[in-house]
Amino acid sequence: MKRVLSLILVLSLASTANALLTDIQIVDEYGSSPDVFDIWWGDTIGIGMYSGNSDFGLAYLAFEDNGMYTLSNPQMTSNAGDQGGYIGPFTHSYIPGYQLIELTVSATASSTVIPGTMFMVDLTAVWWEIGTVDVRLYNENLTSPQDTLTITIAVPEPMTITLLALGGLAILRKRGG
Repeated sequence: MKRVLSLILVLSLASTANALLTDIQIVDEYGSSPDVFDIWWGDTIGIGMYSGNSDFGLAYLAFEDNGMYTLSNPQMTSNAGDQGGYIGPFTHSYIPGYQLIELTVSATASSTVIPGTMFMVDLTAVWWEIGTVDVRLYNENLTSPQDTLTITIAVPEPMTITLLALGGLAILRKRGG
């Protein structure tokens, strides 16, 4: 019986150790965090990696490598502890077609890990590209994703395009005249 209880304890600790980051979040203007998010050309959104627990560990954020976006402004919050880290983006043979960012959460005796947003990165949609960007959050083993997010890059509405074109024509006319 003691062996069974010891095994259960070890397995439960191992499962929580892999539960480093649990969620990818983009908070929209309504305060919700949708699984599908729409942006226009040139828009920048902040993507947060969230954890509901204070476990230490390693995770990977994977962005579909399709040239439709740029990543900038990587930030690690104090929630990730004083030994947390952010490396990437880089490619990895386990997940072809994706750029990975390695995220670590750990602390020393002087600092603790606090549940909440651990990491942030800005994604900017490239001009003249239309389509979707798949974003996935993996555990340290790069097995099935713990969370996914789809970002749809759309063409601005026709009225916006018309106003941009009229503004461009007005600038050209002033330069020529």
